[in-house]
Amino acid sequence: MSKSQIKSLTIDEQAKFLAYFHRQDKPRFLNELRIRNRLIVLLMLDAGLRVGEVIQLTVGDLHILGSPVGMIHLRPELTKTKTERSIPVTVRLHDAIQEMFLTFWQAFEYKPWTRAFANADNDWCLSSRRIQQMTKTAGIITISRPVHPHMLRHTFATRLMSKCSIRVVQQLLGVMQA
Repeated sequence: MSKSQIKSLTIDEQAKFLAYFHRQDKPRFLNELRIRNRLIVLLMLDAGLRVGEVIQLTVGDLHILGSPVGMIHLRPELTKTKTERSIPVTVRLHDAIQEMFLTFWQAFEYKPWTRAFANADNDWCLSSRRIQQMTKTAGIITISRPVHPHMLRHTFATRLMSKCSIRVVQQLLGVMQA
């Protein structure tokens, strides 16, 4: 199978890939990183976000007044196309946001304007390259092939295509022209 044919993950591959981010390891900090990484993966897989959009999110974009958001509102300055869009939050994405809040954001007293995937001082943030490495490694370990962030976004779109019109999918992905 050529690289151009591998555009999305099957249901079985998705399950195996996500299971990697649910493992329990020792030491404890590895489990905490897995919580963060699971949220990152689900933002691309369940909300169709681009890796560049994920790394720019703030805590307030995902968690408001003690609860995960029901819709992720991407401000124009966060998106590649500079257009605002809103994406509904799935149950598993909701749970991952809450787990991230309890593990990181609340524990380190993050402020709403702090980058969601930064350290507590907001002076260090994950790069798109680091996320690419993380998904690639998890893919090789779990399904014996690399998984790229864009593949997760494509999987999101492919799943939606069986349930709704192409126009809705385009709107959720932020590729629809006004």
